[in-house]
Amino acid sequence: MFPLTRLGIGAFIIIVVISTSLRTTASELRSIQANSNQMPAGSLSNGVLNINLEIQQADWFPQADTGPSMKVFAFGERGTSPQIPGPMIRVPEGTKIHATVRNLLSVAAKLHGMHSRPGRADDTLTIEPGETREVSFDACVPGTYFYWADTGAEVWNGFPVKDDSQLSGAFIIDPAAGSPPDRVFVIGIWRDQPSPDQSFDVPVINGKSWPYTERLTYTPGEVVRWRWLNPTNLTHPMHMHGSYYRVDSRGNGETDTIYPEAQRRMVVTEALTFGNTMTTYWVPERSGRWLFHCHTLAHITPDIMFLRKTDDGHETHSSHQHEMTGLVMGIDVLPKAGEVAQKTPIKPKHKLDLVVGKITTAGVTTKGYKLVGKRIPSAPFSCPGPPIVLTQGEPVAIRIRNQLDEPTAVHWHGIELDSFYDGVPGWSGDVMRTTPLIDPGKSFEVRFAPPRAGTFIYHTHMKDLSQLTSGLYGPLIVLPPGEKFDSDIDKIFILTRYGKRKDGGMLLNGTNHPAELQWRTGQDYRLRLINIGANNTFKLALNQDGNPVTWTSHAKDGADLPPAQVVSSLASLSLSPGETYDFSFRPEHAGKLELRVDNPAFKETITQAIVVSAHSALSH
Repeated sequence: MFPLTRLGIGAFIIIVVISTSLRTTASELRSIQANSNQMPAGSLSNGVLNINLEIQQADWFPQADTGPSMKVFAFGERGTSPQIPGPMIRVPEGTKIHATVRNLLSVAAKLHGMHSRPGRADDTLTIEPGETREVSFDACVPGTYFYWADTGAEVWNGFPVKDDSQLSGAFIIDPAAGSPPDRVFVIGIWRDQPSPDQSFDVPVINGKSWPYTERLTYTPGEVVRWRWLNPTNLTHPMHMHGSYYRVDSRGNGETDTIYPEAQRRMVVTEALTFGNTMTTYWVPERSGRWLFHCHTLAHITPDIMFLRKTDDGHETHSSHQHEMTGLVMGIDVLPKAGEVAQKTPIKPKHKLDLVVGKITTAGVTTKGYKLVGKRIPSAPFSCPGPPIVLTQGEPVAIRIRNQLDEPTAVHWHGIELDSFYDGVPGWSGDVMRTTPLIDPGKSFEVRFAPPRAGTFIYHTHMKDLSQLTSGLYGPLIVLPPGEKFDSDIDKIFILTRYGKRKDGGMLLNGTNHPAELQWRTGQDYRLRLINIGANNTFKLALNQDGNPVTWTSHAKDGADLPPAQVVSSLASLSLSPGETYDFSFRPEHAGKLELRVDNPAFKETITQAIVVSAHSALSH
């Protein structure tokens, strides 16, 4: 059993009554149950929802129900077991909500979000120990919201960190005519200390951590709608394997902006900022097993999980070969009834070898890739790996050869392909075949025909935190038919950090001192921006002579933007792990450009100097 230290709880939505019992004993506590958010709480009758909530401390089992537990604060309906996340409030617009909340804690709780929407973040209700409070309000504007509470203890980015970090629940207001079927997922993070670069975490989706999260099952062509809520203190870049999903709305817990069709976007990775929500639309096209997960490695790797080991030192996470845990959802896309999943063999037009090996420089050993092919000049291993340039629609076979002394795997980030080739050992594939580990001295051939042109990534999906931060990543560029890659005007900027946590440093194209570039006026440049760092969101800005320039957006995660979103704007951007963006830029005046990259988490900065000349001299 892990100790629980006092921490804040936050709550926000509807009426709450909190009663606090200072004499509650461990034997009186009910275990916390994972809440799948499929059943609304309370009793709805004649347009009024009555709900009775309690806040209490109880045993939480984030992994297996028989696994390690810890004491935390949780919401629950009176007379039932507490839940993580808290009971879901879901009502049609216009419903009157009447809530009572009883506090079973020995500390006061401040409740957030128990009010009409749109609302004010400072509209809170304090409930003293042993006190019961009531609240009534109307459910007004339809949208995806949440309520939460804090107890005045440690916070980060305004949200609780430890004991009260799981005090949150979904608050959904449906239109009067109803909503199409959907699922609701609430992200939770418990941390042993506020600073995310030093903490050991317990990350969960609807109260459970992979491989104990719910497994989702769909069929090709089925319409899938999700509501994702992030009442945590950290940003979570949510990444889909093997296909794109559409972002239909974004909110901040108090308001929810439902996008008109022209403003919706297709993504592979969407950064769900702390305190934010999103609704998504997805239609699976291929059968197989897929993953939807946070791309912050600290939230999906066992290396820095608080419940990684029991008191006797034994591992508590699953021995799945892909070695993931935390914010991960497994998805089975099954063939339709009566259909048999048949894979048509892909006859490749091109063949490449991607070799994985070690790089030793000045006595320091890292890892990297090199490409081998008929028309590819011999080159040493590099970090990042060399650009793999493919043509849209042309089938390719890439044989991954492992020259390391440890197993590895390669994930084709953003590429739409058969699940067997997706690159998650022990998971990708189907009941007939599963992607293997690539053991030392072994190889594995991947075949696919990229269906769209854009900017993508290839990277390890084995021992992610150690292998990726030591160099196993590279850019994957898919060009439209008939186009050739011109490195003089097609500029790749790939961002990452080496080292697992605070150790190491930020890198731009594999170095922290990038060489000066030479550009020319009147030339259109395509900037391909990639963040494949382990944990950090980077801030980018392109300035000329100290002033921001204007660039034009073209693509997100390899998908071309709709015409209404191809706009010119000041050249600044937040780029989260797993995201790629494409912009175009034409320098009109000679002078000095600076691409500045900041990592706010560690106060790091890298600058890429660019000299713009009025003549044709170009840097390669």
